[in-house]
Amino acid sequence: MSTTVFCTKCEERYTGMNIHEAAKVLADGRLLDLCPKCHGPRSIRIEHKYPYPPEKSSEPHKFDVTKVNRLFTDEEAEKQEPPFDSMMFFMHEVGTENDYIWPVYWTKNRRGDWWWGQFPPVLTIDQLRLLMNERKDSANRTLGIRQTSIL
Repeated sequence: MSTTVFCTKCEERYTGMNIHEAAKVLADGRLLDLCPKCHGPRSIRIEHKYPYPPEKSSEPHKFDVTKVNRLFTDEEAEKQEPPFDSMMFFMHEVGTENDYIWPVYWTKNRRGDWWWGQFPPVLTIDQLRLLMNERKDSANRTLGIRQTSIL
C-alpha cells in the first residue's frame, strides 16, 4: 500500500508531505496547496494491491480521497487516552464509477509521534454517526447524507 499527496492534474507525487496534516486540511474543508509544477489541485491518493480479481492482481487499485470527515479537533485528539485521531476517508476508485469509505486513525507511538493505522478503529455507534454525518461545529463536515440504513 502507498499513500501520497499528488496533483490531480499532472499526477506529480509529493512524498514528503505529511498525510495526517493533509487529511486534517481536507477535513477542515480547505484545499491543499496547488501543485508548483502545473498549479493544479492536490489531494491524497491511496494505492492498494489486492489478490482479486486474479487477472488484475498485479495492478494497484488507485483511490483518490475526495473528502475527509474527522471525529476530533487537534485538542480533543490529544486528550484521548491514548491520543487518538479518527477520520473517515471518502474515496473514488480511479478509472471506475466506484466510491468507497475507509475509516482510518492516527495514534501516538512510543516516541510520541502520530502514527496511522490501516485497519478500521473501534468506534462507538455515536462516534460513527458523527463521522458519517457531520460535527456540530462545522458545516464543512457533512456528507450530504442525513440518514443511513445502518445507523
